[in-house]
Parts: sequence; structure tokens; C-alpha cells
Amino acid sequence: MGTVRVIVADSMRADLYDLPEPRAALRAIGTMANELSGKHERDLGRAAPGRMMGTGGARTALQPRHTHKERATDLFARQLARAVATHGRSVGVDGVVLVAAPRLLALVKSHLSKAAATRVIGEVRRDLVDVPKLALRGHVHKVVPLPRPR
Repeated sequence: MGTVRVIVADSMRADLYDLPEPRAALRAIGTMANELSGKHERDLGRAAPGRMMGTGGARTALQPRHTHKERATDLFARQLARAVATHGRSVGVDGVVLVAAPRLLALVKSHLSKAAATRVIGEVRRDLVDVPKLALRGHVHKVVPLPRPR
């Protein structure tokens, strides 16, 4: 079995690791940042929704379907889905393990193409971005399949 790429993400950043062997130590290879997630809602777009006249002359606010923060998280999830597709196709990489909170993981998976989804060999449904590398390694080793003896 070759290298497994591990992507550990939350809504603010994603850390990328290589796992050269199923029970080896994780090697950090990079980080992706979501610059929009640290900003206030008012800094991402218009603060107040528009207004309209309702029946009987009452004014009501037009609420957007999604907040600007939700839109920023969705854009980052799309970026992570592209990273899964790119890293899954890399030479020498046998698969990708995704580690994220359940809501973000579902969002990333909804943006994956069918080909990229087949490259995902494991998932950890927890927010583990800030945990020590040794603890992260234990969670990842539980989902990485061991090579079959010949």
C-alpha cells in the first residue's frame, strides 16, 4: 500500500498530512486557510436585509436563505472537495482520509465528484484540527485499512 493523504479540517483551516505506511507517523505537508471565516458577518456583505410591503401595509424584512458566514463555509468546502480530487489523483497516493466535524464533512462530501468520492478511503467525524499529532494519529489509524498479506 502506498501513501495515504490525510486532510484534517474545520471551517477556518485544513491541515494536510501524508501517512506513508498504515501505522506510521503523520508527516505535515501543508495547510489551507479560509480567510473569510475569521471575519464578522457585516464585513462579508450587507448587514441589513431588504424590506418589502406585506399584505395589509405591514413591512417585513427579506431574509436571505443563507448567511454570509454559511456561504464562506460552503466556498471553503468546495475548495476542500477540489483538494480531495487533486490529492486523490496524485502519483503514489492510494487514497484520502477526511477528518472533520460531521456538518463540514457532509458539506465537503456533497461537493465531491463521483470519481473523487471513490478516492476517500476513510472518514473521522470529529473536529480534530487542534488536537496533538499523536492523538490525531490514533484516530486516523483506526480508519486506514491494513494491507492484506500475500
